Amino acid sequence: MTTYAYDATGALFNYFLLVGLLIVLVPGTLMLKKRRLYLFLGWVLFFLVCYRTATTDLVEEKTWDPYEILGVSMDDTPGKIKKQYYKLSLKYHPDKVKEEDKKDAEKMYIDISKAYKVLTDEEAKKMWDEFGHPDGKQAFQMGVALPQWLVQPENANLVLLVYGLVFGLGLPLVVARWWNKQKKVSKNTLLNITMTLFYKELRDDYNHRLVYDLLVKAPEFQHLVSNKKDAQYDQYLQVVKEAAEKHGKFEPKTNRLQSRTLGLIYGYLLRVPCPEKHIQADQKQVILQTEVLLQGMLQIAVSRNWLMLSSTVLNCLQQLTQALYLHQSPLLQLGITQKSVKKFNNSKVNDVEDFLNLSEKERTKLLSGLEESEKQQLEKRIQDLPQLHVINAEYKVLGEPAIIPSAIVTLSVKIGSWKQEKPEFDPSILDPEEEEKQKWFESKKQESNVYAPYYPQEKKPGFWVGLANVNMQPPRLITMGKVYGLDTPKTVRLQFQAPPQKGKWTFTIVVKSDSYLGLDKTLNLDLVVDDPQVAPLEQEDDDISEPDEIIGGNIWEKPKIPKELRTEFDDSSDSDNED
Repeated sequence: MTTYAYDATGALFNYFLLVGLLIVLVPGTLMLKKRRLYLFLGWVLFFLVCYRTATTDLVEEKTWDPYEILGVSMDDTPGKIKKQYYKLSLKYHPDKVKEEDKKDAEKMYIDISKAYKVLTDEEAKKMWDEFGHPDGKQAFQMGVALPQWLVQPENANLVLLVYGLVFGLGLPLVVARWWNKQKKVSKNTLLNITMTLFYKELRDDYNHRLVYDLLVKAPEFQHLVSNKKDAQYDQYLQVVKEAAEKHGKFEPKTNRLQSRTLGLIYGYLLRVPCPEKHIQADQKQVILQTEVLLQGMLQIAVSRNWLMLSSTVLNCLQQLTQALYLHQSPLLQLGITQKSVKKFNNSKVNDVEDFLNLSEKERTKLLSGLEESEKQQLEKRIQDLPQLHVINAEYKVLGEPAIIPSAIVTLSVKIGSWKQEKPEFDPSILDPEEEEKQKWFESKKQESNVYAPYYPQEKKPGFWVGLANVNMQPPRLITMGKVYGLDTPKTVRLQFQAPPQKGKWTFTIVVKSDSYLGLDKTLNLDLVVDDPQVAPLEQEDDDISEPDEIIGGNIWEKPKIPKELRTEFDDSSDSDNED
């Protein structure tokens, strides 16, 4: 039988409560920027518990031990035990002590008599030596770090009421609120109504302006941008409008919220300084949310095999990372001024690739007119810039000697970044089993961050690898995948279905960065589809490495509506029917 001993003073329970509060408050303080009132109240409660813990004595129950009371050991003879008993009896006898010490002496005298009785009784002494109790084996006692008042009968109704409120009402409400929120959000953290809006409105021929015009209609911005009248907002948007009109026609929205959101995005892309802190805070949140929304648009574009829209959205992501306005020169991401860009253009250097292809003599001559600080900034940016290169690429049907019609083909593309000497294209590629794999006990190498001085937070560079059929009208995207960072070469493996007829097909491999402009690469790679008799009927299963992200569909069949949107709508007026 087991008995439980509860914490009489509550001191142990205080330590348990302190640990629980720290587990909630420390990450909440570091991560949450809202609900500061709850955090403040939590810390107040924490310090109150700390004070109570410091002022509450930890009571330790002392075990009753007859040997310790009489001051003898287990090996002492009965005569010595008897002698020690008489000695202590005379010392603590109530009639032998002063009046003020009589109460303590009576208690000690009772313990001495009880101890002597246990140690002089052979059966009781044997039980004590074996089980620690004169009556034999007792029930096992376990301490519980809960206040004793929790189990007292007079508090039973109150404790039951609190338990009922917490677990019967509070917990179901929290779960219901969480589930209700999750139902409104898709896998990429965007609202389902936003993804539905994008799916209905997006078209393959959308340009940058149309993408941003649709993007600002997203409901996510309602909680990020102030919709109240603000003269400072109006002044800033006017400055943005004047700067934007220098690069083309600018049409502000009639809706105030959408107009402000678009103005904040264009103001960031144009690098228009904003002196007001509340506008800066709104702009930071808008830019971060804009990247998430563009990723959602890209997901839809790839799932519908739209090459032009996928390329446009990736270009928007590049401009957003480097804070460059529509069709501004990619050379501005090298840290040079607009005046220097004009000088570069006069020398027929229009993008980063043109500058990298210059000889050492031509580069020195071009940089001779730049200020020393600007020249150093450019040289540093060039060193940090990933210079994309397709090292090798290959089609393969795993376990088969040839590619037959409608087979599942694996495209392996190895990409890297060269700094000094450009490597040659290698048509062969390593087998997945031969590649060096990271051991489970090795820490994962952290990739370098993107150099983006205007972007609100640090960002890992992403590189998208896609396979497209540019010979179709309009050009179609077959599949696309993503890897992060190119500090070391990465191999992307994409799967797609081969064409239903045999023959030679020319597809284009497209490599695009989502963070840097002017580094995109394309490569034509022929796919030879043989007669079905060339390959055996049985196929061997094999595992393949997956990229960090892969999305795409079958180019030979009509794109399907994503599952998370299928219940939202199913109209027959989609533009895919016209393709």
